[in-house]
Amino acid sequence: PSRDFVDIRDLVKIIKKIYSLNLNIKLMNHTFNVGSGKMTSIKKIIDIMQKKYKNKLKFKYVSLSKKELVNTKASLVKLKKILNYVPKKNIIRNINLYNDKF
Repeated sequence: PSRDFVDIRDLVKIIKKIYSLNLNIKLMNHTFNVGSGKMTSIKKIIDIMQKKYKNKLKFKYVSLSKKELVNTKASLVKLKKILNYVPKKNIIRNINLYNDKF
């Protein structure tokens, strides 16, 4: 399966932008999809995490639920059009930048 992951720093910038624009009521009722606009396989994330932590992490593979989508990718059309924003961070490159303590 693949998902559209978003870097937390991009998410925070988008939230700040929404608050700073003082959007009118009509625009406030919109739903904005937030993501990178790119699909990344969960296996790729696991492989990167395994490499970063030298295989110390344990993962359990489970079957997808019948209700679960196999692949998801956010449409950034409204984000670009209304907020004039495109996420700038790449989740794959930034995994190694995060602090090892959660």
